[in-house]
Amino acid sequence: MKTSPQKPAPYLIRGREGAKGREGNPGEPCGKRIDKALDLKLPDMKAEYDLSKMKSRRNPYASKLKKPVTMRLSEDVLAYFKSMAEDAGVPYQSLINLYLRDCLAQHRQVQIAWPSKP
Repeated sequence: MKTSPQKPAPYLIRGREGAKGREGNPGEPCGKRIDKALDLKLPDMKAEYDLSKMKSRRNPYASKLKKPVTMRLSEDVLAYFKSMAEDAGVPYQSLINLYLRDCLAQHRQVQIAWPSKP
């Protein structure tokens, strides 16, 4: 059974200036404005806004941002994480960050045993 495609609602029609619209001519926008399609009354935008009276505030996400660091890793360690990251489909830096975050969550302690000198 063959069905005919439904015509999308006017607010879903998208396009760019100069392209031939569904019912228009070249040079006319083929998309319809959403406020016209939905019959909304949007407030008019001012030409300029005075931002000098606004109060500044701290970024609430600043504490969650990642900090760039430079690390020296052994080639075999880097190859290991890059291989795992490729298999998982994530960037290797993110994988290293996830591993270190897991160490943090599990309260893992590094067991360092330096070889004793004879």
